[in-house]
Amino acid sequence: DACPSLSFFPDLGAEDTAGDVDAPDKDVEKSPERDDGMSRNSTAASLTKALEEGPVYQYVGQNTDVPIVIVTSELHPWSKSGGLAIVASAYAYNFAERGHRTMAIAPMYDHYEGAFYQCSKAFELFGCMHEVHYYHHYQSYGDGKGADYVFIEHPSFKRPGGLYHDTQSNKEYEDNLFRFALFSLAAMEVPVGIELGGAPRYGGKVVFIANDWQTALVPVYMQHRHRANGNYNDARCVYIVHNLGYQGCYPLRLGIPPDQYDNFAQLGLPFCALGELMYQYPEWERTYEGDTGETLNLTKGALLCADRIITVSPGYAHEIKTPEGGFRLHHTLTEKSYFLAGILNGIDGTWNPRIDAAIAQKFDPSNMSGKAACKAALQKSLGLDLDPEACVCSFVGRLTAQKGVDLLGAIARWLMDDPKDGLNKVQLVMMGNGEPQFRDMLRWAETEWKGRVCGFYGFSPHVER
Repeated sequence: DACPSLSFFPDLGAEDTAGDVDAPDKDVEKSPERDDGMSRNSTAASLTKALEEGPVYQYVGQNTDVPIVIVTSELHPWSKSGGLAIVASAYAYNFAERGHRTMAIAPMYDHYEGAFYQCSKAFELFGCMHEVHYYHHYQSYGDGKGADYVFIEHPSFKRPGGLYHDTQSNKEYEDNLFRFALFSLAAMEVPVGIELGGAPRYGGKVVFIANDWQTALVPVYMQHRHRANGNYNDARCVYIVHNLGYQGCYPLRLGIPPDQYDNFAQLGLPFCALGELMYQYPEWERTYEGDTGETLNLTKGALLCADRIITVSPGYAHEIKTPEGGFRLHHTLTEKSYFLAGILNGIDGTWNPRIDAAIAQKFDPSNMSGKAACKAALQKSLGLDLDPEACVCSFVGRLTAQKGVDLLGAIARWLMDDPKDGLNKVQLVMMGNGEPQFRDMLRWAETEWKGRVCGFYGFSPHVER
């Protein structure tokens, strides 16, 4: 179960039950393959079957009359950049299973089968009116339970490369601030402004769950744009930190004459919100003469405006309050310690090798023969030597120094050079997207140790399993 129950709003008062609810990396392409056997329409069936066949600890939901609205920049199986998409999908499923009316909102990066047009709305942002289109898919999980999946369409979301960056140049899209400000603004309209499939609106008494920097403006807009005008007073917003290394930092001013282009002024926020969004780099980090170090930090704004902050584990909640793990925001997080908690993410039941239909042969502790068959199938599919005695070491994640990929590169020769005594009979499999130098490192290692190293640049759910 990916999200154990929580009651983390003790200070809201007995009548304010919107808070007392159970609550629970950077880019890749839009998972075109879907070769993991889980099509969009079969996701719920697979999850339900896994829960029926595998032992799962059941948690008791609290305040299930409070609807949950999950706002995420990626959502499995429609779009995927790594763990966030999987976890966001698990949130939607688990909250719905516990009895909450549940909605998950994501950008529409492509055409999604089974998602039906609902309506269009226009928002003023960056000096212009921008029209977005809302699409809806309802997924039933049986027993009268299910989740609403809402996709927001706008031309800026559809790109031929990654979700957040150009996969050829590995550079972030220059309009990402606009893209995700528009997405956050449009997402907040759904509970109060749109009837999904003819069902009643969710209303203003909901709990928003925003995830990482792409949706960091959700709590900021709630605090300064909605509550300031008497809207969403009964709502609460939880901000989940999946990876604090990416914070959504953009120049405050672009220095474009005559008046200097002001990014903050384009966001549709009152001036009082600037202090929560602005971060000023220390002098020793400034890069040119006249650099004031002023920047917009979306994550900082979310940390200061959210009602509660959650991380993906208790250990990570502690880590981000340290100078090493806080990426300049450790002081802010320390000040918000009372509102910060860590919940250990679990693994979905569909990955249980006893029932997993996507692997070569099922296995469990009473019969491990299937594990050897899975290992052989993996070696064959990736072009590795079919060696049952080899120790297969694998890495799946973002190819960045933050994940320690540079350390793996540094020890690759020591790891792979076999002194012929069999003590380090190792095969190495690394899969992920990320920085070009690590992609080149994978290609070099594959050539250097052919049959023992596979560098898989990208993500494949089938290989990952």
